[in-house]
Amino acid sequence: MDLDVPKFNCYVPGNRLDDDQARALFKDTLASRQSLSDLATKDAGASTKRLRVAGVPIGDVAWVTKFVAEKVEAVILDVGKIDYVLTDGMIHYHMMRFCQNTRPGFLARNTPTPLISDSLGSLDAVILESMCTKGTGGTHMDWTHELRSFSNMKLQLPHHRGDFGITTCAGSAISDFYASTASLVRWLGHHSNAQQDLANLADVWAPGQDMSIQNPGPRPF
Repeated sequence: MDLDVPKFNCYVPGNRLDDDQARALFKDTLASRQSLSDLATKDAGASTKRLRVAGVPIGDVAWVTKFVAEKVEAVILDVGKIDYVLTDGMIHYHMMRFCQNTRPGFLARNTPTPLISDSLGSLDAVILESMCTKGTGGTHMDWTHELRSFSNMKLQLPHHRGDFGITTCAGSAISDFYASTASLVRWLGHHSNAQQDLANLADVWAPGQDMSIQNPGPRPF
């Protein structure tokens, strides 16, 4: 489901079909299965190259890697802006820890680690450099490699170990992805094959909601 547009989408991997063929095949499948028939009236679509689902990239390796790199580059750009604007060290620290360092969290939970680790490693390096520059006024450039590695460790270790708690994005993405995947598998386990075949797909995914409406308004809790 692509939340950027009021319709359902499907990603068909591989180069055996072009987009027009995949779209026609997808439409025929929706029309032929009763449990999916209502989706056929909601402008469902298909792509053989890529799909962005609620901000999560689904596609071939090159496209997903490029998508993640662009998102991380936007965060790195904002880190530079914060370095330029803020002079207060404590505010700068909070902006790094609670704002910029947490922005890739959604991608980290929903994107396979091999496709995201290089980009997140670059972001980690930029945030550490920003923290050291703000904290030392740039004198950290004269530190030895060992001293710099030690300071990076102190910045990234959690508070209960007496450190700054700026968790490494690349490192935490590994556990984030597996924890998210485990939660999905557990949720899927509650739905038997019989229930999936007989239930209306749209009602199972979003009960009581008309997904063909772009702005459905506030939803009851």
